[in-house]
Amino acid sequence: MLKWTGLTMAIATALACAGLDAYDEHDASEEPTREVQKEAAASTTIQFGENEDPIEAYLLSCSAQQTAYNDFDGEQTPSCRWIEFDQMCADDPSGCFGKTEGCKNTCGDPCVTCESECTTDCGTCKETCSAQGGDADACMRACAAERYACQQQCVEGRDACFTRCGERGEACYSEYDEKVERICPQCDEIRECMSEAMFDGGTVEQCEAKFAAVDRRCFEWCPFSAM
Repeated sequence: MLKWTGLTMAIATALACAGLDAYDEHDASEEPTREVQKEAAASTTIQFGENEDPIEAYLLSCSAQQTAYNDFDGEQTPSCRWIEFDQMCADDPSGCFGKTEGCKNTCGDPCVTCESECTTDCGTCKETCSAQGGDADACMRACAAERYACQQQCVEGRDACFTRCGERGEACYSEYDEKVERICPQCDEIRECMSEAMFDGGTVEQCEAKFAAVDRRCFEWCPFSAM
């Protein structure tokens, strides 16, 4: 019995888009041939999940997209565009969080370019299979395997980019904390005063008056510094 995975559902959708009826999963005689599947796959972008067979997907279409679960919206996202969900519920006076996330958002672009090159190479590989004769199925499967290996390299490049962004973010926070320590040596006292003002009915103005000689930026920086 054929299991209706995300991939087989995508094939059924592609068949419908191509004007073909979806086959009965209980009747093997109605299962579409590989050639019919290929024609249907060419008319749409097939997506397959992390737990599905990538070789089968790439056999159908070199442009098939592997997806990953996105914690942000609970949807499946193309692997090159996937970003680990992170959020900051406080202000970002250092700007480091925004810079780090902005950096991560650019990591998908070279991955997509890499993915496109993998797709082109896969198509060329399959054309060679068709032209050389012999065991075309084994040749096609080898092309699909190479396509998957190529895709994994693209995703590894994306992950390496994420790592670089994280390292830059850590450096940004370190520089910020050093700046706060240099400009605001009384940060601990300011933070304590601000905390008491928040929870004991005081006001920020009282703290500003108490530390009148301090750089005004300290009242923005100190409550959020890592000191």
